[in-house]
Amino acid sequence: MPALRFLALPSSLHTVPIMASGPISTMAECFEYGCSDYLLEPWTETELYVRVMARTSPRLELEQGRVHAMPGSLSGPRGSARLSQASYRVLVLLCLNQGNAVPRQAIACCVCQDTNVVAPESRSIAMRIARLRATLRAVGATESAERIQGHRGCYSFTA
Repeated sequence: MPALRFLALPSSLHTVPIMASGPISTMAECFEYGCSDYLLEPWTETELYVRVMARTSPRLELEQGRVHAMPGSLSGPRGSARLSQASYRVLVLLCLNQGNAVPRQAIACCVCQDTNVVAPESRSIAMRIARLRATLRAVGATESAERIQGHRGCYSFTA
């Protein structure tokens, strides 16, 4: 929303997160008035997308809050690592279905919109899970890496 339009809104409409955009001269006033984020003009669609995803994507916490996953990053006691969007979706899917078997087909849907590109029966799902475990171990989330188990074409995040 353009900064000047945001500043003209009644304060009763500020109950939802609003991202304003405009010149640097109106940024401080927009934040004081309650905007949740501000894009300096000119901005790109990529910048807008990244900021919206950062605000709307759930932050996943593992191992009593010592490990944090977000689209694009994974951090733990040993540091941080890049986590692809697809790997983040797989991790969220497994965690939300904790203790339940998640079929390879569901994981394939997280990895790629077109499941014909990533066939669920191929080794690509197993390789992706192996890379996810390796990334978890690299940041010190060994417990979480070991909780991802595969059995008869399904994977689960054990309780």
